[in-house]
Amino acid sequence: MAESTPISWKIIAAFVGIYFVWGSTYLAIALALEGFPPFTLAGIRFFTAGFLLFLFCKYKRQKITSVRAIFRTSVIGILLLLFGSGSVIWVEQYLPTGLTSIVWAFLPIWLIVLDYNQWKQYFKNKWLIAGLIIGFAGIVLLFSDKTALDFNNRDVLINFFIAIGGTILFSIGSLLAKYGKKIEMATTMKAAIQMMVAGAVSILVAFLIGETDQVIWSEISFNAIWGLFFLIFFGSIVAYLSYVWLLEKVSPAIVGTYTYINPLIAVFLGWSILGETISPKQLIALTIVLTGVILANINKPAR
Repeated sequence: MAESTPISWKIIAAFVGIYFVWGSTYLAIALALEGFPPFTLAGIRFFTAGFLLFLFCKYKRQKITSVRAIFRTSVIGILLLLFGSGSVIWVEQYLPTGLTSIVWAFLPIWLIVLDYNQWKQYFKNKWLIAGLIIGFAGIVLLFSDKTALDFNNRDVLINFFIAIGGTILFSIGSLLAKYGKKIEMATTMKAAIQMMVAGAVSILVAFLIGETDQVIWSEISFNAIWGLFFLIFFGSIVAYLSYVWLLEKVSPAIVGTYTYINPLIAVFLGWSILGETISPKQLIALTIVLTGVILANINKPAR
């Protein structure tokens, strides 16, 4: 019993990190995009955060166990960061922060639908079935909102579906981290490798598509620098490390409940700081999605 209390407090602190910090990253991304193209931003963010965490790991004398372990943890990092979190950076060029966060509110539903290890138990739960139906109805309502999605704007529609695809790939990465073959490395080392690999791939893509030539370093605004700083130290090192650690402690779908809070914070910050508008239909859709997500997670196993 003596050891349970510290672990419980660590879990609470980690949830606070992903609940509130990740909710603020939608604003930070919007600000950082004022000075950095998306892949350049993702590359600098993830590689810098990963390298700083890697230095900490070396200071703590944590070891990389094998090339195979590096490969397996890199695959997870690419799914979670390059395709998952990276999709948020990309779509915020075209979608408001509030709309993007509402799409990501559906993440716990994907974690349930894709978690076939728990299907037998999940789908005996009437609350879960009701939550899936209600949550899907919220997404349909959001899709029908012409003030949120301009059906005549091809870029908006494409990036709406990219956002959905990002949540699915993020879910796959989360489930792979939870149920895949155990990687014998410290959690901090795994997170460091994941971020450095995702960052390196992002930088490579930025060079290949000519993004780096678009950056005028002398004209980058304070807001963009602040946004990048927040993403590196809080969005990546604090929140992402908390997420990876929580995946080892509790059910992925329970960890995914951070999306209950994230949209509320993102919508408020987008409205109060960026001057974004949100329609009544979007607010109703957000309420329906969150209701579905909460119902779907009632009485679910902790692990």
